[in-house]
Amino acid sequence: MAAVPPLLRLEGLSRYYGYRAALKDLNLEARAGELLRILGPNGAGKSSLLSALLSRSAPDEGRIYFRGEPLLRAAARREFFARVGHLSHAPGLFLDLSARENLRLFAGLHGWPARESAAMIDAAIERAGLARRADETPRAFSRGMLQRLGLARAFLGAPDLILLDEPLTGLDRAGAAMFRGLLAERLSAGAACIAVTHEEEPFRGLGGRYLFLKEGRLAADIRESRYTEESRARAYELLYAG
Repeated sequence: MAAVPPLLRLEGLSRYYGYRAALKDLNLEARAGELLRILGPNGAGKSSLLSALLSRSAPDEGRIYFRGEPLLRAAARREFFARVGHLSHAPGLFLDLSARENLRLFAGLHGWPARESAAMIDAAIERAGLARRADETPRAFSRGMLQRLGLARAFLGAPDLILLDEPLTGLDRAGAAMFRGLLAERLSAGAACIAVTHEEEPFRGLGGRYLFLKEGRLAADIRESRYTEESRARAYELLYAG
């Protein structure tokens, strides 16, 4: 019986900005149900990794595979983007649309039937704790409320791959618990998540791996079961040495 390919695989991925390599010869895999926490100092290439994955064009070097298929053909890339949920460091919401309209627009862009998506949107807004503000525009929202709405959009439609850049920004304790619940549910359903973060505590106990980037390269890859205080200290020493 053939082995099941990883949900996502990066092979020799490089990303350049002019002559500077933000990512250099990066190889990694994310399997179904796996959480990859991406850590590292400023300028390590963490956000560049998400940017490379979300680019509509091929990487500068290397290949990206989704379910074993290289993202070379337009059809393969369309399938990839249809199954990805994403939240960047800024929520990227439309401030003149209500919270509900923001999610409705997102669902429409994905071509989801209006009747089915309406119930899905209502459930997402309720889960995010925004039911009382659903018909208000995000202009009046706090930073934490904007983040809640951005997370509701990222998890809408039960994506197979979730890409997050500092997902806990602005969230209070209840918001962080809401996020952890959403993530745990998608992981248990077989989705994979790549999360750029400077915060480790809210991700504890969810399995997966800790990946440390330094100067665009993978400096350490530690499974959570082996992520002790000693291994953590060694990884941070490696990151900030020199």
